[in-house]
Amino acid sequence: MQELLQTEQHYIRALNYVLDNYVPEIMSETVPQPLRGKRNVVFGNIQNICKFHTEAFMREIEACMQSPYQLGDCFLRHVIIVSSMSPGRTGPPGNLALARWVRLSSGQVGRHVKC
Repeated sequence: MQELLQTEQHYIRALNYVLDNYVPEIMSETVPQPLRGKRNVVFGNIQNICKFHTEAFMREIEACMQSPYQLGDCFLRHVIIVSSMSPGRTGPPGNLALARWVRLSSGQVGRHVKC
């Protein structure tokens, strides 16, 4: 359980690093011409992914630390969203589920999250 929690924390830190350092860079005027206006192509829905992992998935993993047997339920609840984040996965139904979760949760939790 501790390894899973540490891995999730590391993943969130990595997502935040990309959001803080690379996303602004691609928006700058100094980016090579072929990359201009390609933020969504290069980074996709990284902000939604970060928000999901920070506000939902990480919190549920932390809640399971005292009750590890509930971890399976956590994964089952989010299987569609998590599978939508796998490399090469760009279409429904996963991305629709992630978009729906972000839309429904906006403003409800994690108002101080950097995502």
